[in-house]
Order: sequence, then structure tokens, then C-alpha cells
Amino acid sequence: MSDLIQRVPDLRGQLRDQLERRLRLGIYPDDVRLMEHGVAREFSVSRTPAREALAMLAREGVLERFGRGYRRVRFSVQDIKHVFEVRRRLEPFAVRLVAQHATTAEKRALRQALKELGGQIDDPHRYMDALAAMRKPLFEPCKNG
Repeated sequence: MSDLIQRVPDLRGQLRDQLERRLRLGIYPDDVRLMEHGVAREFSVSRTPAREALAMLAREGVLERFGRGYRRVRFSVQDIKHVFEVRRRLEPFAVRLVAQHATTAEKRALRQALKELGGQIDDPHRYMDALAAMRKPLFEPCKNG
């Protein structure tokens, strides 16, 4: 039974990733109100994975409950400064851990992601996608989560 579960695509996770990508790329306006039934209709899925994907984004702090739906979390300038200060202090340590303990496959994935990132510098949307792709092999080996 567990083999079957591992092979089944994680629909809510895929939906969460697509919603997060669309929010990041500005495909949805800043004042968008995401509703479970609207997301389900947009992606041609049932309401359960739509509800779960929206809840995942809310738990991660990307969205917040707003009435019967969700909206993008609004950050102050001070909030953003704090986030970047924490990242400035923690990420070099995480990268150092990866460099010391990454497998050959993890290092290869990182090299490939860095190569792709360099080729996307002229298109901001493709650059953001490549940056997100680069961060995955960079921080996944930290095994934090």
C-alpha cells in the first residue's frame, strides 16, 4: 500500500506550487481574493485539493484567511527588512553545510541550477523561476523540514 501512495502525484502539493508561482510572478493581482471553488475551477480539480493547497500556503505565511477565502499576506517595509536580515545571517551557514555534506548528485543538481539561473538574467519571470529552482537543490540537503 505505501508503494502506491508514493507513486500517486501529490495534487495538493502541485496545486500549492502553481498558486505560489502565480502569486510570485504577479499573475494574480495584489488584491486577489482566492476562493476554494474558484481555484478548483481554474485548475480543473475538486475542491478538496484546492482547499488543502490554500491552507498549505496559509500555514507557510504566503496567504491569510480573509472572510471565506484567502488573500496575499501584506508585509510592511520593516517586516521585509527583518526577513532579509535573518536570511543574510542564516543562509551562508546553510550553504556551508551543503558544501561540506552534499552528495555528488546534490552538487550536480546545484551546478545545473546555477547554470540555468545565469542564462535567464534578461527575463525577470524566467529568472525568478530559475532562482526558485536554484534554491531547491541548495537548501534541500540541509534536511530542515
